[in-house]
Amino acid sequence: MSLKLDQPCRCGKHTLECDGYGDVPAKYMFVGLSAGKLGALITKVPFTKDGSGRLLQRTLGSLGFSQSDEFSIKPRLNQVYITNLAKGRYVDDKGNNRLPTNDEVYDWFPYLEHEISIVKPLAIITLGKLVFDSIHDNYDNVIYAKHPRWYFSHGGVKQGSKASTQMLKDYGELLGLQTTIQGFGREQ
Repeated sequence: MSLKLDQPCRCGKHTLECDGYGDVPAKYMFVGLSAGKLGALITKVPFTKDGSGRLLQRTLGSLGFSQSDEFSIKPRLNQVYITNLAKGRYVDDKGNNRLPTNDEVYDWFPYLEHEISIVKPLAIITLGKLVFDSIHDNYDNVIYAKHPRWYFSHGGVKQGSKASTQMLKDYGELLGLQTTIQGFGREQ
């Protein structure tokens, strides 16, 4: 479920590129930084289509939080909501992803706060240090997790790779779950 909130960014200069989605309310809310040019800027759904999105979707499926495969552009999630901190398009002159500025993050913060108030997550899992640093002072239930891009850059998109297995283990541990490595190419 997408909330489809009718709330622009604070400054009114940015267009909403992709809205969060998943269960409402949800036990866990995963928050990324912004839409990727090979994923959410195409699908309009955070963490779909590109390597990081596929790896996150595969991990959520293995942990029992998704009914969809890693290639779905409309994942069906269970007890999980996924969104981004900055909701606009952030690319450089060459069309490559760039980090949103502090002002751009600030501009979208009320939108994220509204999402959190509706989703009511028990835990907010921030995907990456920049997201963690941006919101951990405002909420008591924030947990840092390595961004899927880190695992992807270490070979994680390949099923059964050491990096994809490590992501499943890391995310399972931070959520307090026992994990087996099914669907990742081998079992432990």
